[in-house]
Amino acid sequence: MKQPRKPRIAGGSHSHKITQMDGGRAEIHSQRWVPPAPASFLRRSSLTRQAQRTASSWCGNNFYLGIFKYNFKQGQLLKYSQLIWNINVQMVQQIDKDFTLSLDMADFRKFFAKAKHIVVISGAGISAESGVPTFRGAGGYWRKWKAQDLATPQAFARNPSQVWEFYHYRREVVQTKEPNPGHLAIAQCEARLHKQGRRVVVITQNIDELHRKAGTKNLLEIHGSLFKTRCTSCGVVAENYKSPICPALSGKGSPDPETQSARIPAENLPRCEEAGCGGLLRPHVVWFGENLDPAILEEVDRELALCDLCLVVGTSSVVYPAAMFAPQVSARGVPVAEFNMETTPATSRFRFHFQGPCGTTLPEALAPHETETVS
Repeated sequence: MKQPRKPRIAGGSHSHKITQMDGGRAEIHSQRWVPPAPASFLRRSSLTRQAQRTASSWCGNNFYLGIFKYNFKQGQLLKYSQLIWNINVQMVQQIDKDFTLSLDMADFRKFFAKAKHIVVISGAGISAESGVPTFRGAGGYWRKWKAQDLATPQAFARNPSQVWEFYHYRREVVQTKEPNPGHLAIAQCEARLHKQGRRVVVITQNIDELHRKAGTKNLLEIHGSLFKTRCTSCGVVAENYKSPICPALSGKGSPDPETQSARIPAENLPRCEEAGCGGLLRPHVVWFGENLDPAILEEVDRELALCDLCLVVGTSSVVYPAAMFAPQVSARGVPVAEFNMETTPATSRFRFHFQGPCGTTLPEALAPHETETVS
């Protein structure tokens, strides 16, 4: 096997094309680079050819997840790649075994009854059931722009008025939406199991706060929130539920393609209220080209390491880093159940798959088990 050239970290070209997405997600369009030690392991291993190809792919995903997540310098990256490789070998060895995906809710409920630390990973699908626009796929436009045209630091620097119109529209829409039965089932399950000394935590990619509105307490919002702002001058992060967020945005933000930009002067856009500051505010969300908060990712790592049951809810499992959370849990032998309208590229890596609206499948899955005792 010919060894591909190692990528340079700063100012060089990569053998992977990485497109970072809204909320700090990243789509990886090719997975061809494998660190030297793992590649030599593949040649010596007894894995099937199909599993070897899968290992190469996953190692690439995870290696670049490491760069994306930790931004290590080159010497540290080489060391970290070996750790990531070890994780991937476990994945492939698990998948290489005979494996039958289960659609049996009764079987899932047995695992649910015994679980002490449940992690729920949620994505846009559960919010879509509440009528929240996803700005993905066909028709995923605001006016004539896709989200990735507006949700960037460069777009905000170039035209803060237009970006604030976009986010004002999203804030106003979300404030009219309510949690659906899927959100409520998760929140009610968390509250009920807490009384039994059991833990439920939600790791969400969504920025709409519908999990919070449903009553979820243990919540990690890895992509931020529409209802928080960050000052571009002093850096203060603050909750903000004003409607409109500032007078100048009242009635603005229509998604109609024929609508003209408001061109609001920067001094009339949302401003910091900290004493002596007055700096321009921006939405406290992770934009395309930005990294996720390392502190939140550390919390995610801790929860994934402790969980003994994982639910993947309403996510396509194609955007990173969140797409690798559940497969890494599955590699440890922890049961993972996917709840989605359709199968995803990760479905075959999980023990369970339940197809249909989350608002229908989750209430049944998370209802009190007959063995539960509630004080």
